Amino acid sequence: MPPTTSYGSFASNCRDMGAELTLDAYVAAALGDYVGDYDVGGLALAFRAAVNDALAGTGVFLAGDEFYGPYPQDAGWETTIADAIESVDFWELAPQYGREG
Repeated sequence: MPPTTSYGSFASNCRDMGAELTLDAYVAAALGDYVGDYDVGGLALAFRAAVNDALAGTGVFLAGDEFYGPYPQDAGWETTIADAIESVDFWELAPQYGREG
């Protein structure tokens, strides 16, 4: 396996992060007042998997809250990661993790 290196945290690569520092906190903040209506852990796992799917073929992957990829880093990786995060339709995934009332 080729050497890998850190490409930064989820928070440092997500263009629309607020004060949230982790992917789980990002998901909870996105749900806002309705957070209790969702399986936040399950939705966060699905979101993480969708980001990794969007990164397929780049050599970059999200493990926990940290991105890793090939060493040395290719130019433009920041855009690649941010674009992958933005390509995931969070609100398409969310209904699958809603709790039944």
